[in-house]
Amino acid sequence: MKQLVMLAKSQWNPAIRREHALAKQARANGVRVDFVEAPDDVRQLAGHNRGRWLANLWKPPRQRTQDQVNAYRRATLVPGHRSPLAASVDNRLLSRTVRALCSGADPGETAVVVNVPWQWNAGAGLPCRRVFDAADDWNLLLNGRRPHVARLYQQIADEADTVIVANENLAELFPGRAVEFVPNGTQADLVADPGQRRPGLQRMVYVGTFSERFDVDLVSSVLTLLPDWTLDLFGECRYAGHGNQPAPEFAQLLDGFGPRVSWHGVLQRPELGAVLNNASVALVPHRARFCRGQSSMKFLDYAARGCPVVSTRWEAEIDRQAPPGVWFADTPRTFAEAVHLADAIDPGTAGSAISWARAQTWEQRWPLWAGAVFGASATANN
Repeated sequence: MKQLVMLAKSQWNPAIRREHALAKQARANGVRVDFVEAPDDVRQLAGHNRGRWLANLWKPPRQRTQDQVNAYRRATLVPGHRSPLAASVDNRLLSRTVRALCSGADPGETAVVVNVPWQWNAGAGLPCRRVFDAADDWNLLLNGRRPHVARLYQQIADEADTVIVANENLAELFPGRAVEFVPNGTQADLVADPGQRRPGLQRMVYVGTFSERFDVDLVSSVLTLLPDWTLDLFGECRYAGHGNQPAPEFAQLLDGFGPRVSWHGVLQRPELGAVLNNASVALVPHRARFCRGQSSMKFLDYAARGCPVVSTRWEAEIDRQAPPGVWFADTPRTFAEAVHLADAIDPGTAGSAISWARAQTWEQRWPLWAGAVFGASATANN
């Protein structure tokens, strides 16, 4: 049996990201999956999870089964992106788990896939395939303040058996290295025609992570220009320096518009279809300076239900990854006008969006990704 050890950039719950979808595909195709979660760190000392953090710091992570995937919660002292020393300590802790999971495994059948550059060295010296799956430009997301991250991208380019990118622009992070391009997908069971849309709801929706990428200023201005519309927000906060709590700008958005803006927290994937069915227009209000190299799962998920989309033009070649039924706007007034236009989407365009999404499911991405990871097709049960 093939074995996938995923060193993830997030925890298993909520299972909403690229690494979760690929892990589920691997398991569905007969691959053993060990999903090593992003670690809790010293900030847990101030919360009610202090005991768990201390136990996980010194003991091997305990295995639990989630959706037939072996998930491992772990702990570290300081997040590895903070400094070379923090990365070194974190990798020393992480390598204990990785080596235990790979001990006794068939080197030709085992792959360790890393999601963030500062965890790359945790798999050093292992007699198995080492793969880096890049879905983000961490130099950009960290505002260029962590030089060791840039150096790690070069090290990965030199050492990895395979480098996979979710957006072709991310290839620039790995100079002199050929990469495999595997974009994001959507869940096959999300793709469905919701039937007749209900006019007059005037309900905007955003599903995703809230960070500096989410353009609060633009959204606030659009809400002011559309006084009869509401906005439902779904997702977790990942603002730098704020853990999972709202940054001041996001808190001000929630407070400033009263009941017109509702933050519902994390949305589980099985609930996404119903949310999109009840939305008038879905939003992708991203700040371009934080979006280089993104492969938007939002476009894919929104299109899967034929939900019209209004988005900022956060990448020069964004048309290549946009489905039918997307309106682009970058100023408050044009964005508000686009919301009105999108709300009047015709059934033919909505149907074209659904057909577009049906051709881009995770099931269709799996053979290409598995071939890159294992060096050969892993679609057959082992």
